[in-house]
Amino acid sequence: MQGIKYLLLVAMLVTSQVTIAAPPVFGTASETKYARDLAPPKGKALIYIYQREQDGSGASPTIWLNNYEIGRIVPGSFTVWQLAPGRLNLRVGSTEPATLSVLSQAGKVYLFRLTVVQTNAGPKAQIESLPDSYRGDMAETQLIKNPRQVTAVAVQTPAKPAVSAPTATTKPKPRAHQKATMALQPGGVGIMLKLGSLSLSNQTQTILGSDRNFDKSASGPFGLEAYFQSDSGLATGGELLGYKAHFTTVGGATSGDAAVLVALANVKQYYRTDTNLQPYIGAGLGAALTKVSGTAFTGNTAGFAYQLVGGVEYRLDTMGFFAEAKYLGAKTKDSNSQTIDVGGTGFYLGIAFHM
Repeated sequence: MQGIKYLLLVAMLVTSQVTIAAPPVFGTASETKYARDLAPPKGKALIYIYQREQDGSGASPTIWLNNYEIGRIVPGSFTVWQLAPGRLNLRVGSTEPATLSVLSQAGKVYLFRLTVVQTNAGPKAQIESLPDSYRGDMAETQLIKNPRQVTAVAVQTPAKPAVSAPTATTKPKPRAHQKATMALQPGGVGIMLKLGSLSLSNQTQTILGSDRNFDKSASGPFGLEAYFQSDSGLATGGELLGYKAHFTTVGGATSGDAAVLVALANVKQYYRTDTNLQPYIGAGLGAALTKVSGTAFTGNTAGFAYQLVGGVEYRLDTMGFFAEAKYLGAKTKDSNSQTIDVGGTGFYLGIAFHM
């Protein structure tokens, strides 16, 4: 039950990230200038999507980038994303959507101008690709910092806050770069190192005709996970979990330990937000192996294992910090059908490296 509570909490966090609606939040003059003049990061393409004041009529259609809903911009604003090179699919609007598909290259800048025109059937979105030399066309637009939270209905551009023009020595805050280019984290290889706690689900078990009491918490839980994550946030990979379960014989003086190693193939979905927080959920299938040693008996057992996992990562450029909860099911047997249940509910903290 404790594991289910953890997963429900994670689900609530995910829901809160994707359902909140809010008016547009614009960057300051220095943040806007910094974002507008960015150079493509090494090995990435830089994607600008903008809408001039005269191209909007107050409408804010939904925008999808590689089947990921990045949100909405409003007339007089722009958003910027960095992506790994490859096929770039852009879709704007839900009914009769405007679509474009280009093959992006590392080190290149791609401009897409959004226009909304009024027709007898209502507002209609149009999107066109422009060369990098048109970057000055965005001169009157302002960075929008929360495209995923902008309301779905037609909106008018709010009055922009009065800000003093930056001087030649004005430097943007470091967070301006993160807000401008890191909302959609690129895919790639990831490695997660984790430590935590694991509570066994079945603390009293009958083994070789005698009841054995297992400690509530396993000792030394650790994990190592490697995966490949696509730009859409879908990740596939493998994970190793290890820990030790200590037990004593009821009514006797004998005791022992079950050293557990679990290998799993995982599938996870990361939910990209317009902040550095990335909630995720996933599942895994694999096998559990135990090596039992003690004063009463020794031996090995093996069996099927599975897990359900949910967590949230605070993602930076090449690393991140995360917390996750998981439910692990793992019942193992030996050749004589003696069963040891080494599954349980865990909570882990760790660090992730992205390449």
